Amino acid sequence: MKKRKPPKDINRLFNLGLIKLEADFESLPKETIELFINKKYKKCLVYLNKVLDENPYNIGALLYKSIILKYREKYQESNNCLDLFINQFQYFSYAHQYQAENYLKLGKYEEAMEACKGCLFINKDNPYIWGLVSLSCFLRDKKSLAYAFLEEAEKYVKKDKGQLYLIRGFLEKTEGRKEDALISFMQSRELIKENDGFFASEIYNLLKNENI
Repeated sequence: MKKRKPPKDINRLFNLGLIKLEADFESLPKETIELFINKKYKKCLVYLNKVLDENPYNIGALLYKSIILKYREKYQESNNCLDLFINQFQYFSYAHQYQAENYLKLGKYEEAMEACKGCLFINKDNPYIWGLVSLSCFLRDKKSLAYAFLEEAEKYVKKDKGQLYLIRGFLEKTEGRKEDALISFMQSRELIKENDGFFASEIYNLLKNENI
């Protein structure tokens, strides 16, 4: 993975983007937020589409719409919204993360890796994104590269390093390497609390999903 350095003023750029995102959120009809929270996505989309008809650059509406489309398994449509979002606010790491997840569901592993790069460019201390990078390689039958990325991740991930061993264990288990998987799971247990494997579990859910 080619190393890129974030711009020196990334914090300022992020804050400017966040100000726009918050302003766009506030411009949405109150019903939109309530419908989204209550998972009434069909009605919520009606409001979001009206907002986007008037202002296609409302990143708050684009983000909500992309998430709803993702939940409804319309992954390409979700990514179309995220493309528009990222064009305006490229330093919002979750947008790149959502794109990577969508691409994995679509079986587009190269694109998933590119989306992961966008996220790691902003935040290298995210074990879940490193897991997605590794998974993208694993599903392309580049298994040695998948494990190499997990080793590379150890240089950057500080807080949740145990998650990386969990992810490694899931990959090894999928390959039928039960003894290696057991060692990885034991290493992870030494580093993280019990039930503190949410991100790694999400990777496993993607891995065992029949659509992948």
